Amino acid sequence: FVLAAGRVARLGASKAAERGKAFRCAACGQQTFVGARVDLGCRVDPPVACEAVRRGGSAGKGWACGCTEFSAVEGVAPMMDYQELRLQDLTMPATGKSPGSMAVVLTEDLVGTVAPG
Repeated sequence: FVLAAGRVARLGASKAAERGKAFRCAACGQQTFVGARVDLGCRVDPPVACEAVRRGGSAGKGWACGCTEFSAVEGVAPMMDYQELRLQDLTMPATGKSPGSMAVVLTEDLVGTVAPG
């Protein structure tokens, strides 16, 4: 939970975005679900390396797969509502510069709850 005060200077349209995506390791077939990065426009990047543990070895201990090749698992991805806005500082700087602003991302039930101004 984050609390911020300001004026909504710009409000983007509400969109549907993937909540995340499943990826399959090319070496061992392990599936990994990766959540969307809302701070990067709901982008879903594949995992960096497979974290599946393979069994074997002389001592019976496992080792990490470590494969870096993945393919997206086809199917219906879970979706979420998504909306971007620009929040502007309420106070004007004394030097005559424009007020500071920050990007804010609304998801799920917060989408559509704000208006510019």
